[in-house]
Amino acid sequence: MHSDTYSAHRRSDCHHKPQTSKHKMPIYMLSRLLNKWTFPVVALLLTMGCAAPVVHIPDTVALKSPKPDKAIVFIHGLNGHPVATWTNEETKAYWPEMLRTDPDLPPGFSVYSLSYNAQMFDGNLTLNEMGQSLKSDLRTQGLTREGQYKEIYFVAHSMGNLALRSMMANEPELFRGVKIPLVISLGSPSEGSELASLGRMLMPGNSALENLASAGNKQLSDLNKRWQETNNDTVFACGYETLPTQGLGLIVGKPSALAVCDGERWPLPADHIHIAKPRDRKDRIYSWTKHELLEAARRIQRLGDIQFVNDYDRPIQKIQSTSEEKIELRASKDGSISLDQIRAMASGVSTLQVANLVVDMVPQMDQQISCSDLLVLLKNAYSLHRGNAIIKLSPYIKRPISPECLRDMRSVVYSVHLEGVLRALFSKTSQTTGSVVTSP
Repeated sequence: MHSDTYSAHRRSDCHHKPQTSKHKMPIYMLSRLLNKWTFPVVALLLTMGCAAPVVHIPDTVALKSPKPDKAIVFIHGLNGHPVATWTNEETKAYWPEMLRTDPDLPPGFSVYSLSYNAQMFDGNLTLNEMGQSLKSDLRTQGLTREGQYKEIYFVAHSMGNLALRSMMANEPELFRGVKIPLVISLGSPSEGSELASLGRMLMPGNSALENLASAGNKQLSDLNKRWQETNNDTVFACGYETLPTQGLGLIVGKPSALAVCDGERWPLPADHIHIAKPRDRKDRIYSWTKHELLEAARRIQRLGDIQFVNDYDRPIQKIQSTSEEKIELRASKDGSISLDQIRAMASGVSTLQVANLVVDMVPQMDQQISCSDLLVLLKNAYSLHRGNAIIKLSPYIKRPISPECLRDMRSVVYSVHLEGVLRALFSKTSQTTGSVVTSP
């Protein structure tokens, strides 16, 4: 089995040389100070091993469809393996293989399990460097804009999700023109892990532990902020562990696992390691991810003519108050508010607050708002909030709605929400005046 061979190879590289600590304080004394974390820390140290002189990266597993045009890509986490990470030890079920041969999977899907350098010591890479290693394998397998796949879905375990998001944010051209409808994140520490923070105390300078530390992790904070304020159409569905890992406890807590989640959120009945190892196709972990993948594929098929945006390179929008504009923000005598007043108020709040402000203020205007004016107001809103805002405000939008505005809406509204937006705009109850023109 790949995992046994890989482990043996690493042990032979170590030559049984003990790893020395640079700390003046003995490890056992520090462990005593850590109180309840003593056993988890010792267990973590025992799993670290020693650095190999050469990094041996296993081959990527490619399970190709006869006529492939879509791909599902599995990405392992820290110290992971393209086979061992996804294989159940008891049933020997290999998740990518189960999915590839599932009769419910539509034709045209290839399944990959990527391999990249994500070892704790072998290479000691930063998060950005892991993303570069991941990019190399994606390009080799034709899983970028240069390849044959125009629709790619990711299943990422633990740090694999962080490496993927880092790469997507830093390499915006890599997937230009490729639809990425869904990323399924399994136990990813988007806000870090307490266990990694303790490990960092024992091994300062280890990049892998620095990547995952929960305390003062500016790199993760910046990545999360960049991701949440980026105009992209990728849905993040998140599963989180509910059982402690033996000897280590709960490795990734629920808040950290759900920090950037905007899709379904599932409590998974497994520990951090076994959330990536479903027993069979009846396993809840397997059935949940399969449902999410099939739903995302059907959604894209329904909205095939809709522009799909992966605008990862858009700079973070910093909204500041326009003090030069001397606009009176008080309501008029009849209690109404003007469009200019709403625009001024929206310029003084954060991206995450714009949509709520617009939803609250537009109904207080003395007249209905045009479709184009509403899109301008929502331009600086968080992308995931725009669709719901338009749905809520549909009764207050002037009719008829021009074909040009409907076209603009397709590039402004998150694709998952677009169907609901169009339904709301075309419903009879929301058409208070005039009529809605047909979609171009």
